[in-house]
Amino acid sequence: MLQYRNEYGKIHKDEIKPHLDEFCKNENIKTVSISSIGRIIRTHKNQDLFDNAVKYKLNGKTGNLSQVKTKKTDKERRGEYNPEKPGDLVQADSVHLFINGKKRYVVNAIDLSGRLAFSPINKPKCSRFLGTFKRILSF
Repeated sequence: MLQYRNEYGKIHKDEIKPHLDEFCKNENIKTVSISSIGRIIRTHKNQDLFDNAVKYKLNGKTGNLSQVKTKKTDKERRGEYNPEKPGDLVQADSVHLFINGKKRYVVNAIDLSGRLAFSPINKPKCSRFLGTFKRILSF
C-alpha cells in the first residue's frame, strides 16, 4: 500500500480497495477492509512515510515548474506555559445565533486548569455585558 500510494499520490482508501483486493487474490492473501486501509494510511501519515507534502511553483519569468517540499509544523497554542491555579489560562469564543428572528450572542469561556465552563446568552452586543463576563471569570 505504501508503494502504491507513493507511486500514484494522494489516492483515497475507497480507490485503493479494488486494486488491493486484486493483489490479495493473486497472492492468495485475505482481503483487507476499507476501514483497515484508512487506519494503515493514518499510521503511515503519522510516521511521515508518505511524500504527500509536495507543492509546485511556477516561475513567471522562465515558465519553469519546480517542486517545493513543505513540512507540516505543529502549532504551539500556549507554548511552554502551564497554568498552576484556576483562572491562569482561559479560552474564550463567541457565536451569534438567530432565535425567533432576533440575533443573540453566546460567549463561551473555558478555564483550562479549573475545568470550569461558562456560556451565557446575551441580547445586544455591548461592552457592558463583556465587562460583566470578564468579572465573573476573574477568580
